[in-house]
Amino acid sequence: MGRDRELILPPNTYASVLDSTKGKVSVFVGPHKSSLSNTDQLVTWDPAQRRFIPSFEVERSVQVFPMADEGQYIVLHNPVADGKVSHPSQAVQSDAVALAVGRKINIPGPVTFPLWPGQVARTIDGHHLRHNQYLVVRVYDEEQARQNWRSAVVKPVKSSASQPGQSSEAEADASTPSPAADVAPELTIGQLMVVRGTEVSFYIPPTGIEVVPEADGKYVREAVTLERLEYCILLDENGEKRPTRGPDVVFPRPTESFVEGEGGFRKFRAIELNPHSGLHIKVIAEYEEEGKTHRVGEEIFITGREQAIYFPRPEHSIIEYGSRKVHYAVAIPAGEGRYVLDRDLGTVDLVNGPSMFLPDPLRQVVVLRILDPHTVDLLYPGNNEAREVNLRYKALSADLSPGEYLESREAGRSVAALAAAPTIVRGASEEFVGDAFQRRTSFTPPRTIVLDTKYEGAVSVNIWPGYAVLVTNKTGERRVEVGPKVVLLEYDETLMPLTLSTGRPKSDTNPLRTAYLRVMNNQVSDRVVVETKDLVSVTVDISYRVNFEGEGPEEQIRWFGVEDYVKILTDHGRSRMRNAAKRFGIREFYTTTIDILRDALLGPSVDGKRSGLPFTENGMRVYDVEILGVSIENQKVSSLLTDAQTSALSGAIEISRAEEEAMRTARLEDLKRQGIEEKEKTAVVEAGVEAAKLARNLEHQVSSAQADLSIANERKSVTEAKLAIALLEAKQEIDLAHQRSEQQLRHMEGESKEFTARMAAINEKLVDALRQFGDRLFVEKVTTALGPAAMASGVSNVDLFRRLFKGTPFEPMFETLAIRPLAAVGSDSREYSRT
Repeated sequence: MGRDRELILPPNTYASVLDSTKGKVSVFVGPHKSSLSNTDQLVTWDPAQRRFIPSFEVERSVQVFPMADEGQYIVLHNPVADGKVSHPSQAVQSDAVALAVGRKINIPGPVTFPLWPGQVARTIDGHHLRHNQYLVVRVYDEEQARQNWRSAVVKPVKSSASQPGQSSEAEADASTPSPAADVAPELTIGQLMVVRGTEVSFYIPPTGIEVVPEADGKYVREAVTLERLEYCILLDENGEKRPTRGPDVVFPRPTESFVEGEGGFRKFRAIELNPHSGLHIKVIAEYEEEGKTHRVGEEIFITGREQAIYFPRPEHSIIEYGSRKVHYAVAIPAGEGRYVLDRDLGTVDLVNGPSMFLPDPLRQVVVLRILDPHTVDLLYPGNNEAREVNLRYKALSADLSPGEYLESREAGRSVAALAAAPTIVRGASEEFVGDAFQRRTSFTPPRTIVLDTKYEGAVSVNIWPGYAVLVTNKTGERRVEVGPKVVLLEYDETLMPLTLSTGRPKSDTNPLRTAYLRVMNNQVSDRVVVETKDLVSVTVDISYRVNFEGEGPEEQIRWFGVEDYVKILTDHGRSRMRNAAKRFGIREFYTTTIDILRDALLGPSVDGKRSGLPFTENGMRVYDVEILGVSIENQKVSSLLTDAQTSALSGAIEISRAEEEAMRTARLEDLKRQGIEEKEKTAVVEAGVEAAKLARNLEHQVSSAQADLSIANERKSVTEAKLAIALLEAKQEIDLAHQRSEQQLRHMEGESKEFTARMAAINEKLVDALRQFGDRLFVEKVTTALGPAAMASGVSNVDLFRRLFKGTPFEPMFETLAIRPLAAVGSDSREYSRT
């Protein structure tokens, strides 16, 4: 047989040998040596095919004892039947025994043994559990499980009831049996149980119970550790969902599994709400809260005002719009608005800013108004961007199904919403950070939001100063808005268009369509061809200045009573101009066009004012016109008129030159005369000044003479007094000396009489001499000063003196000089006689 037919088995090994003649399989257990016959065949048991497979190599046929160390256990499939030897004996050959096929038993370690042919052993590590780990076990043999319940290897956690993080939900769940209990509960085949790490730190199942692995083959499962503001959702096999919020360690029930989100995360962040955000909730199961019953199918809107932190309830289902769960308020700046549809009433209201508007999705929907190209051109003339945006919105809305929102089809579109914290999804893979304060060394900028509300808000119309629009709605209501102001249109409101004639001359062939009426300082230009009385055609370029009058609403609405106010203005103006032109010839009309047309259109000027041209149809009034140009259609007439005007202009220029020359000569002569007159005036003034000076000197001299005369009179009085005294003294002396000599008395009486006569003669002559002296001196000074003037003027001295001293105290003196000449006084005196 040779060496290859020898079977040598060391300790802890065994081999199965098939007797090909009898079909019996024996097991050889080492240490053992045996020589195989030709009918012996080495075989191995294939559990997958459930049959023995021949083996032609001894080394591959020899198998090692299955072994379980401390903390391990062996799951033995197809154990021996009752009453049989459990394992083959060592160092001998043993024939195969009957096996309990289809059964399995759990054998805790440390242990090792050979296997009977047809048995399969699998070594499994004992299950070590932390507080946030658990096992799912299943009863596969209820009788064996009850019999071997106490043989399970269970290491309970000390003071497990007080362990932190133990799920209160699990403690309250008394309906779920615990494999760590001392007494076997009611068990059924297929029953699942959960071994929680908060109760058991090490576990080896008894026979009749097996640990159910996960899909990846792991036995120990991870529970979900929830922090504050975190939650998880457990889904039962019956479809029930059980949300659980932290802080907690969540163990599922045997029939529950964790609901996983995107990325396989099993725990989620609670939704943070504020007064400007909310959730649209559908009630899927009836419940009662705060005395109010919420029935199935009811929809509620929860905002941060009612609940700042939202944790899901099993009775709630969040209604999502596209990918949006949280509804945020819309920022409406001042001067802007949003259209809001009331889903119950079907009305579209305008919400004006400034406001943080949070629509209630139960009954409110923010509406985006799409304008057709004609309306865009009417409201925003020349704005190509507005046209393109509205066309894009219209294309998007055309693809929407009935009831579908535009936002869900345009998720990436910029929406002016409140910048709130988004929903954060955290998974178990995220690093945990404990409570700590961390301060940055660099500046952290504040949250920033860009309000892009140009095309998403209500339709706004910016009315410039001096303009007005007519706002109408579908019910026929109308109102006029006058700028400057910004008007937000209601959803059913639009602007009434005006169709205005254009071109020069004005024509309705290519009208201008606009909604903006200029009511102040409006200017309309036109070109009119008129015909004069002599059948000459004249083209007039004219500009009308127009205002629209009226203060009340009814009067303002009348402004829009005529669709084409330009046409009615120009037609009426042409009629008046043509009628006026027919009254004049070309020459007169051409030279006075402005006056003729202004009188015809604005009325005659009264005190510098004209009444203007009113239009009762729309409250329009032409308050001024400007003639921009006048041209004659017939070139011959134009040339003749031009030549005539040229000749007239030449003659006028010559006349003007002659008139200017005559005026210049007259001016020069006039200036010469004025020079002579001024010189004469100067001489008269100088003579008057000199005469005044002489008069002042004469007056001074007369005053001096009068003073001298007064002094002489006083002296006379004194002399008379002295004479009286002397006479008295003489009389006394005579009386005393009467007795003296008669001769001496007579002598004294003669001297006295002679003295008295002399004094009387001296008084009269002295006055007359002084008067003559003053007159002579005054006449001499006046004659010296005014003699040249009298000679130049050809007037005598006396007449000149009369004129100058008329009404003065010297007038009588010159009257005397006129009738008599002055006598010569002194040796150097001169006679002055009347001439």
